[in-house]
Amino acid sequence: MTSKTAGEARLEAQMALRSIGFTDGEAAAYLGLSGPDAEARRREMLEQKRAAVLAEVHRRERQLERLDCLRRLLAREAPGEDASGPAK
Repeated sequence: MTSKTAGEARLEAQMALRSIGFTDGEAAAYLGLSGPDAEARRREMLEQKRAAVLAEVHRRERQLERLDCLRRLLAREAPGEDASGPAK
């Protein structure tokens, strides 16, 4: 088994950050942190990203609720059809 080079490890970390929603700039900033407060700043960046993702999840949940409400309304208004389309 071969160990990763620094470049490979950085690329893997960058890909992981991109997969969780970091932009290229955010990933570069995250990976470029150094010094005594780097770990705390990275943790803060991850918490901010998590909060943004969670807010988006909640927004999408509300959107789904509104869609389902409209589907139910349509189903009640169109006899012989359910919310997924015409009866077959």
